Amino acid sequence: MRAGPLGLLADDLEVLRLAAIQARTTHDTPAGVASAQASAMAVHLVRQGVPCRDVPKAGAARVPGPWVGRWEGPVDGSCIACVHAALQALADGETLGDVLRQAVARTGDVDTVAAIALDAASQDPAIADDLPPALLERLEGGPSGQLLPRPADALLLQRSG
Repeated sequence: MRAGPLGLLADDLEVLRLAAIQARTTHDTPAGVASAQASAMAVHLVRQGVPCRDVPKAGAARVPGPWVGRWEGPVDGSCIACVHAALQALADGETLGDVLRQAVARTGDVDTVAAIALDAASQDPAIADDLPPALLERLEGGPSGQLLPRPADALLLQRSG
């Protein structure tokens, strides 16, 4: 769930390397590392122009795992299940609100699924941001959490900074 921002890096190998390091701090298993890498790679792929619907297949080409195929049933909270369900929600969603609904509909560990899916979906300019303002108004903007900037926002930040 915390690996998504690493997908903002430009280099594929650096995304994978740093996601592995990040995963080992809390989920030091092969499944934990692969899941963090797949989560970060989803953001990276979308930033590189891969359509959300194609991210599971493109991600599986870079990070081995069960990322392709329908996720069915509740998400049990395991790393693999959370990322697999998130990638399915990402592939099925047409707007940010739809991706969120897809994630929550899976039931189980939906906050993790939603965080992973929305990290990537938020980077696709073709995915409309239809989230209600009430979902964003009270998000912490301090050192413990903040939304990833959408690509257009990142350009504005670079120009103003």
